[in-house]
Amino acid sequence: MELKQLTSEEVAILDDPLDAPLVEILNGFTLYELEQIDNAYTTTDFKHYVGIQRNLWMEKEKYLISHRPGHNKEVTSDEVMEDMKKYNNGLRYKAWYVLKFPQKVKRKGLEDKFIAAW
Repeated sequence: MELKQLTSEEVAILDDPLDAPLVEILNGFTLYELEQIDNAYTTTDFKHYVGIQRNLWMEKEKYLISHRPGHNKEVTSDEVMEDMKKYNNGLRYKAWYVLKFPQKVKRKGLEDKFIAAW
C-alpha cells in the first residue's frame, strides 16, 4: 500500500474532515488489498452497512459524477454503476466501512466461508 495524500479540493468534499486519513489509506490500496479486506470481513449490522452505503456513499458518488467537467444532466443509476465498477467503489466502500466502523464488523471464519460456498 502506498499512502496517497488528498488534495485540498478532495478534503473539501468530505462529509467529515477527520475521514481524510482513512480516504488516503483507501486511495493507496491496490485491488488485491481491497479484495483481501472484502474476503476477510463481514458486517455485523447489515441495516447500518446498507444505510450508510445508500445515504452517504452513493449520494457522494452521485455528487462527484455530477460535478465532473462536461456533465450537465441528472446522474443516472447506470452512470453510478459504471463508476463503481471502473473505480472498484464497492470494494472501496467495504474497506472504508471496516476502517471507519471496526465495532460493526467481524472477521470471517471457516463457517462463513463454508456457508458462502453454498
